[in-house]
Amino acid sequence: MVEGETKGSMRLRHRNELKAVQAEAQKMLKDKKRDKREAKREAAALKADTEARHAKELEELESGVASVTVDEIAPASAEETTDKTNKTNEKPKEESETQTAQPLSRAEKRRRKKQEQERQRQAEIEKLTAEFDNSKQEDENATLQAHMTAAGLAIVPIPSDGHCLFASLAYQLPGQTVASLRALAADTIVDNKDMYMAFIVPIHDGRDPEELFAAYIHRIRSTAEWGGEVELAALARGLGVMIEVFSARQDVRQFGEGEVVRVSYHEHQFTLGQHYNAVIPRPQASEE
Repeated sequence: MVEGETKGSMRLRHRNELKAVQAEAQKMLKDKKRDKREAKREAAALKADTEARHAKELEELESGVASVTVDEIAPASAEETTDKTNKTNEKPKEESETQTAQPLSRAEKRRRKKQEQERQRQAEIEKLTAEFDNSKQEDENATLQAHMTAAGLAIVPIPSDGHCLFASLAYQLPGQTVASLRALAADTIVDNKDMYMAFIVPIHDGRDPEELFAAYIHRIRSTAEWGGEVELAALARGLGVMIEVFSARQDVRQFGEGEVVRVSYHEHQFTLGQHYNAVIPRPQASEE
């Protein structure tokens, strides 16, 4: 846990750390020298441990505790002790007489807590190991490849770093960069705030909608925040182009009007979530 870290900056750090874990996991799974089953389990354990640490850090931040070890058990307050005592005294006499179990020692409580934590960790590893099964990815890729072949198109892989949507478009648009497209998306959303506000700020959330909107714009403009449909619509509008989105589960979706730029949308390419790649006309074989 970083000293002085806010909840927002912690979530951003966690997101970046998970991306790094994802990259390391993919490296493990692609290593042909390693046993496939062992690689899946090790990758799953890495992700499970990272997520557990993130959950603990977030809990500590929200409770105002800087650092708590697993072995530390906070003693009950005087008020809690009195309350428990009163409740115990309220029990019927017959129940008190038949209550023979001795209270657990602190050492036993710690031992049981560690056992439960390890049980939960192993269950999470088993779950994540199953997620690393690439059958869904293979099916998705096969369906997308069929779409590409039929349309005379080809997919260009883009790194999974949070910038994939913007990088997919920048790959096809001379003079554009991830930074310039992020700035354009943010500016277009701000200039058309009434159009996009409802898709960005939760209704009846209880928080200041202006603050939420400003925070969202900052993330899109200045961080590795993942871009989605709002950004697709804003970029199509700002660039004056039509963005076509190919996916395995639905027909081609179109955003905007004008010159066509294409991307592919993948749900199962990476275990951390959705991903975009660039789509270009299939290169023609050189005529002899």
